[in-house]
Parts: sequence; structure tokens; C-alpha cells
Amino acid sequence: MEILLVVTFLVCYCLASLHEYHMLQLSTYKARAYMRVTRRGYFFNVLQTCFNWPRKAKKPLVYTPRIVRMLAAHAVILALAVAWSFFMIFTHRFLFLVLFILLTPLFVILVNLLNSPLERAISNWYISDAKRILREMPHLIVIGITGSYGKTSTKYFLAKLLSYKYNTLMTPGSFNTPMGVVKTVREQLRPIHDVFVCEMGAKHVGDIKELCDLVNPRYGILTAIGPQHLDTQGTMENIEKTKFELPYALPDDGTAFLSYDYDRIRNRNYDRPM
Repeated sequence: MEILLVVTFLVCYCLASLHEYHMLQLSTYKARAYMRVTRRGYFFNVLQTCFNWPRKAKKPLVYTPRIVRMLAAHAVILALAVAWSFFMIFTHRFLFLVLFILLTPLFVILVNLLNSPLERAISNWYISDAKRILREMPHLIVIGITGSYGKTSTKYFLAKLLSYKYNTLMTPGSFNTPMGVVKTVREQLRPIHDVFVCEMGAKHVGDIKELCDLVNPRYGILTAIGPQHLDTQGTMENIEKTKFELPYALPDDGTAFLSYDYDRIRNRNYDRPM
């Protein structure tokens, strides 16, 4: 009976944990954004995950080295919890294990916090290495593409057109986060490339600026401003501010291409902010 209890607990807990780490990954490992997603339905979502697996997802969980490290740290916590439960009487042990499952999001936040110094150090090293590679290619033309939608399609169209005349590299798939761009630069960018087309995604104010500081685009394309990511940015004003971080990051001799189909682009005051 006790073995069945532990096995059932482990299966439910692993399913719940993988779901929560998926949500954390989609929130770009930012605790505040993850908490906003998790608090909706909190306990019910955790329980539903245990009885409705697997779930279809547009972007499935990617087992990156960071996720693997977090799962390893979480496994240590899980092992300690199971070991501790064996020192309790049966009734209390059952309630303890159920409570542990329901508190999965809190343990995910704890693991993310504990691992953050290591992850920050690793990320900084990778970012520094990517910046070094880009510095060693002063001839490279970098084009940044952002917008509420249409980024990926525009990227593919532009890269295809440019490839007829220039040796062009683009960020693959939907690689539009800092670490996705870093991975592309470190693994695919070579001195033979003339143009780098970089898709730039954003869920929070400052995300585009972070990407611009990384790749230093000379040209920028803003495809659209819409309500996408309104849940993480709060207001349309914040979304507009975030998207315009790209054109405002361009050098004085740079060029921005803007879609005037959208009121927030067409009616904006284009004085460069101080």
C-alpha cells in the first residue's frame, strides 16, 4: 500500500512539475510573470495536469540545459520530501504528499530562485562570448525585426530576398529571446556572413532593448503593434514603448521601417527620447 502511495505521488508530482516548468519557460524564467500565469486556477490547474496528460501546446517544453539543471535540483527536494514522509504516520504522510503536489508552483519558484546565481553567471558568459563574435565582424549588417505579430514571416521573406545577393543568416524558427539569439550567434554565425536578420520578441518592457544591446542592429523593422502580451505588459502604452525600443536603439545612420497601418505607429511622436 505504501509503495503504491509513493508511486502514485511520484507520477502526479512529475506531471505537475513538468507542466509548471513549461509555464516558467514560457514566462522566460521570470518569477513575476510566472506567478501571474500560475495564480489563475492555481490548485485546479495542478490537479488537472495530473489527470489530463499529455497536453497539447503550441510551444512544448524544451529540455534545455537550464531546465535539466532545475529538474535535477527539484529532484533533490523531492527525494528529501519523500524520505521525510516515511518518518510520519500513514494518515499524515498521505496529506503531506497531497499538499506537496498542490504546492508544486511554489517549489518551482524556489528552485528558480536557488539556481538564479548560477544561471545568471552562465548566461553572462554566453552573452559576452556572443558579443565578442559580433565585435569581430564589423562588416556584418544586422537587421532587427519586432512587432506584436508578423515577425517570423517577415524574417523569412526578408532573409530569402537578401540571400540572392548576400550571405545571410537569420535566427531560426521562433528564436527571439536573448539566449535564443546568443545560441544562433555562437553556433551559426561565421565570418563569411554579410547579413544577420534577428527576430526580437518581447513580453516585458526592456526586452527589446536588451536584444538591441546584444546585437546592435543598424536597420530595424516594426511590423505591428497589437494587444499581444497585454497580460504581461499591462497596457497598450507599455507594448508601444517596448516595440519602439528597436527604432530608438538604432545608430544615427541607421534606418527604421515602420508599418503605418497601425494607429500607434502612424500617430506616434517620433522625437527621440532623452
